[in-house]
Amino acid sequence: MSFPADLVMPDYGGRCLTGVAGSVRRALGLPPGGPTLPDGLIPDCTFDCVVLVVVDALGHAQMEAHRAAAPALARMLARGRVATLTSVLPTTTTAALTSLFTGLAPGEHGMLGHTLYLRELGILADLLRFHPARLPGRGGLVSGETSARDLFPVATLFQALSAAGIHTRALMRRDLIGTPLSDIHLAGATRVPIAAASDLCVGLRRLVEQGPRPLFVSAYREAVDALAHVYGPGSEEEAAEVRAFFALLEGEFLDALRPETRRNTLILITADHGQVHTRDAEAVRLDEHPHLAARLLMPPAGDRRTSYLYARTEALETLERDLAAFTDRFHVVRATDALADGLFGRGPLAAEAPARVGDLVLLARGGATLVGHEKSPPATPMVGRHGGASAAEMEVPLIVIGDP
Repeated sequence: MSFPADLVMPDYGGRCLTGVAGSVRRALGLPPGGPTLPDGLIPDCTFDCVVLVVVDALGHAQMEAHRAAAPALARMLARGRVATLTSVLPTTTTAALTSLFTGLAPGEHGMLGHTLYLRELGILADLLRFHPARLPGRGGLVSGETSARDLFPVATLFQALSAAGIHTRALMRRDLIGTPLSDIHLAGATRVPIAAASDLCVGLRRLVEQGPRPLFVSAYREAVDALAHVYGPGSEEEAAEVRAFFALLEGEFLDALRPETRRNTLILITADHGQVHTRDAEAVRLDEHPHLAARLLMPPAGDRRTSYLYARTEALETLERDLAAFTDRFHVVRATDALADGLFGRGPLAAEAPARVGDLVLLARGGATLVGHEKSPPATPMVGRHGGASAAEMEVPLIVIGDP
């Protein structure tokens, strides 16, 4: 499969989020147990504390756009090692955080997007809410008999570290703790609820200064993603959040650590994905193209930037021909080829992975989106989106601060 020059292939096995978990294990003195980041990105020594800060949606391009107006961020970039990693495909929080905390690519862990057809349940599911996609509510996929981990049975970094005697903590917004998705990502971690950026940074300092050793701490901040969706990546609102968060991270955490504590602590700052501006003029709406909708067995899965299409019986080739009219907006590839060529990872596939990516995979170009049938337009239209393979969505920063 030839990959278009305007899209970025995930660097599985190289500079990719999938290598972070193995590098954390190695930094704590354990065998990596999976892929690691290339030599030279992480100091080649053992630390008694590793901190991983995930700033949702702070893509590499967004970070570069804000560094001049965010003095604390600029100082962190100057004091640490800085690299560019790729996210995974699709560049959704569901897929990327699962990869970050397992070391597995989406095709290996099976969390292949925001909305997936779960063959074992026979439904199209929203995996942020763990609920049938077209119904209101949350948590409807899990019950007393079925847990989120039954649907996605993956081992986490936290579990591996805990089994080796390393203490783990995970800081996350209070209302996200205990959700089915966080139960997958944070299995094995002691969870620490937070309310805002301020108690996240103060809590990090207290844990690193006073917590047990050896220790791994993760912290997740979601505000950049929320603001970029509403106002767009690179907006003043997003810039204000970046400026404020890194000022808190520097002042309340990094600079407040005692020198002896800082020497034995490795700090990694990264993102799960970036965002891109999408444009209504580039959207392909199935309501406006009934001939496309007629070829589909069900609504598109995945999301608007990486979509999975399920063709009706004997309609696949016709659907491919129809989509040829939109090659300026989508790169179209058969799902079997995408899986075989490593678009979703190079390791053994999860048993349900082929069923979850349908017959055709559509990768959005430029500011395009694929919009299924909408009952009504959203109250707050999204200006920024992610999920696709553009450089803005795929490339994320890695800031490494630690004295070897």
